[in-house]
Amino acid sequence: MGQALATKVRSYALNVRLAQMKVSPQRFKNPENNTWIMEPADEVSQSGRTMAVRARQFLKQVVSEHPGTPFAHVAQRELDRGMGWKWVAAHTEWKEEKRRPRPLIPGKVLKPVRFSLYRVKL
Repeated sequence: MGQALATKVRSYALNVRLAQMKVSPQRFKNPENNTWIMEPADEVSQSGRTMAVRARQFLKQVVSEHPGTPFAHVAQRELDRGMGWKWVAAHTEWKEEKRRPRPLIPGKVLKPVRFSLYRVKL
């Protein structure tokens, strides 16, 4: 139950963050940055906070009641990930590549197809 609830909180938080960026895009503090990266964080919106608290309770209960099991390992990993998202500014180098069209069949150059404007009735 905890893992499912944590996934629901993460997907809801992701949707909220993307909607916020769409409505009012953030500006870069550093003019050299040109990319926004979404990273996991503990920040959860107010509306998803109660679900996040319940998910953490369930996950902590699994870790405490079943130590050393694969279930406890998965629950601990879910707790370590964080249930929210944050935007991180970064700089990405863009390389312009000159690309030529690739043939559909490797090693063969296809001839252009010519269609006739006349149609034959049978």
